[in-house]
Amino acid sequence: MAKRWRYRFLALALVCALAGFGWAASYTLRPNDDGSRARLEDFYAQARGGLDVVFVGSSAAYAFFSPLRIYGQTGLTSALYATPNQTVAMLPYILRECRRTQPDALYVVELRPMLASAEDNARIAVDLRRLTDNMPYSLNRARCIEALAPAGDRLSWHADLVKYHDRWKDVRPGDLRLSWGRRDENGGFTFDTGVESIEYRDWRTVNALIPPEAENEAALRSLLELLRDEPMDVLFVATPFALSREQAKKYNAVAALLRVYGYDFLDLNRRVEEIGLDFDVDYADFRHVNILGAAKCSDYIGPILLARRQPAAGADRAGWDAALADYLPREAGAIQAAKEALEHD
Repeated sequence: MAKRWRYRFLALALVCALAGFGWAASYTLRPNDDGSRARLEDFYAQARGGLDVVFVGSSAAYAFFSPLRIYGQTGLTSALYATPNQTVAMLPYILRECRRTQPDALYVVELRPMLASAEDNARIAVDLRRLTDNMPYSLNRARCIEALAPAGDRLSWHADLVKYHDRWKDVRPGDLRLSWGRRDENGGFTFDTGVESIEYRDWRTVNALIPPEAENEAALRSLLELLRDEPMDVLFVATPFALSREQAKKYNAVAALLRVYGYDFLDLNRRVEEIGLDFDVDYADFRHVNILGAAKCSDYIGPILLARRQPAAGADRAGWDAALADYLPREAGAIQAAKEALEHD
């Protein structure tokens, strides 16, 4: 009898060891793009309930807003749950994911994906992996994959070892993970020092509406219905860029739909002068600001957020203050580099 139990124990220990190896290997083998991983791991490294604000969206969210700069201006703690080319259909899963650890945060949801065409959405569907590869295993992640990943290839999305088993040769010591969550020294923000002069198009007097792509409108309505059933504090925003007249009309339609559900829409395309953006200086390309523009946009939205949300009393102020002190010299260096690029342009 004792021998039988010993064999059972050894078998159980072997199963547990294999499961532990598979768990660690799955996280370790996920590709590190030094962007999406840094941002999402920074979010997961935050203390439960420790964030005042979470920025959600695609590249516009992490190009326009710097959490550490906003903290320095307002005392609000924030993080970026942002990956390239997020679609509107991803938003319900992202908000549910964030709410698991930050249920009381204000969610700033950037809605530039509402301008994507059906062709855009089909082309950028591959970037769903930039989201799910950087999420920890959970029922919500599984549901996101089942809803949005290609039907014939979902096993490779659920099980990282299936997709990335041949990446052992590319693994670096810093990639080793037993869990998901590591603070990023810049709060997930990336300094862009490039400068490109773009055309400023002022559509503030345009009030006509054009419906957005049907699949985007349906996805936004689904999100708004979710928020009725599972209330969260959400501020919808649009970051400014060289949008067309048609796109401005689509944003007008988005604003009208949000009003029906009781939400405001902070369209920063209509506040360019208030922000102080210079389209000859503050952009890295026609869609994204550089560090000069990001500083202006972060400084502008900070007081708006502060009017809706006071800094949490229980936040790790000492940790945030130390992170800010380390961050500010790097930001100053990036600002100087952008100014020097202007001088040599």
